[in-house]
Amino acid sequence: MAGDCPVEDGYALILHLNLCFKAYPKKDWWIRAQNSCRNKGSRLIILDTEEKHTAVREYIKTNIDEAQYWIGLNDILEESVFLWKNGNNANFSVWGRTSPNNEWKREDCVMLSVEHNWWNDVNCKLDYKYICEHSI
Repeated sequence: MAGDCPVEDGYALILHLNLCFKAYPKKDWWIRAQNSCRNKGSRLIILDTEEKHTAVREYIKTNIDEAQYWIGLNDILEESVFLWKNGNNANFSVWGRTSPNNEWKREDCVMLSVEHNWWNDVNCKLDYKYICEHSI
């Protein structure tokens, strides 16, 4: 329901997906982005369906920019086993042509390239913008 999405704080509501999210322009490490979302009562976004991925990407591309954003996916616990922040496996994915590749054995966090419409595993200590998802 729209009343549960803090649109006054810059969150976007995609009602038919029951989705409330905000793209933050400040760049930070993955863990710091995760903590920032948590401090706002949200979490890093879970793009676990093609419909959700497409809706979020198109919204950001049309209304904000074509940057790269942290999403709530990682393989920190076990290499090559990508889990969403809710603990679910990544059954849907939009990996780039050479991803995931764990380059230099240090790529455990996932970012969305809005411009290229793919995900990439990268070092968690790189600075990217991030997308928080608010439960409604």
